[in-house]
Amino acid sequence: KQWYQRRVAITAGGAWTRAVRKEMTRRGWEDGHFIIHVHEQWGLGHSTQLSCLANGATGIWAGLCSEGAALGHSDSTTMIMNMIRLGNTAVQKQYNCKALRKAARNITKITTEVKAFGRTPIYGDRALDLVFGFIFSDPTAKSGFDMCEFFGLEPTVRISTMASPEMILLKLNNVFGESDQFNLEIAAKMKEQILKNAADEKRKKYRLRLCVDTTA
Repeated sequence: KQWYQRRVAITAGGAWTRAVRKEMTRRGWEDGHFIIHVHEQWGLGHSTQLSCLANGATGIWAGLCSEGAALGHSDSTTMIMNMIRLGNTAVQKQYNCKALRKAARNITKITTEVKAFGRTPIYGDRALDLVFGFIFSDPTAKSGFDMCEFFGLEPTVRISTMASPEMILLKLNNVFGESDQFNLEIAAKMKEQILKNAADEKRKKYRLRLCVDTTA
């Protein structure tokens, strides 16, 4: 388990798991299975479950999507994808991991009759968005793992005032097809115009509020 022991901090759940695993080993139950099931409450469900796996748990009892009692639970889709991201290759031999996102989305719709919440990691609509040009979503950055590529899907580039020229160029090519008219110089000018439009609109709204406040 060295692939993630070096990368996952020990949580309270991980500490308890390590203590129980040591006792299992001390009593000669080295090959005994230790399955965990973690529910969400404080936003630490996935990290707790990863910590438990890093400290002696041999598996999880979970559904493909996070739906469950109260705030739901740490699902196997998110857990398996994190294991793959951290370097685990064994799970890809055991499961059809390429189908995880689609399966989790389908099961969520079947059980709840609505789509998964857009900001749900891995299988929400916005999970594959490229936004802001941060390292985790910048198309020019090399982070070591590309979830879109793994699932064979195209990322959705979200254009905002924080989008980089590289992202604007990528969006132009995605929407209109590649063209010699599209280049970083054009994209940079578009970025300047986006910022100018945003500033002008902000000033307009500010003046409107002042006018309303004055007449009031």
